[in-house]
Amino acid sequence: MKAVRIKEEIYQEAQIRAEAESRSTAEQLSYWARLGKTCEENPKLPFQDVKSLLISHAEANAGRLEEYKLGS
Repeated sequence: MKAVRIKEEIYQEAQIRAEAESRSTAEQLSYWARLGKTCEENPKLPFQDVKSLLISHAEANAGRLEEYKLGS
């Protein structure tokens, strides 16, 4: 892993959010970066849809897939 310079204000905000979300500060910054990147790649999707996509992707990677039944 490489070191990256981050403004102190952003780092402090990440520390607070990380504590609230039970993440490390590094994990919080990584999450924000991944979320921002995904939002840039999908500019027409609302933020909540992007967040749901990331959650769905993580569930799929963890093998937590369920068959979708139409009309249920």
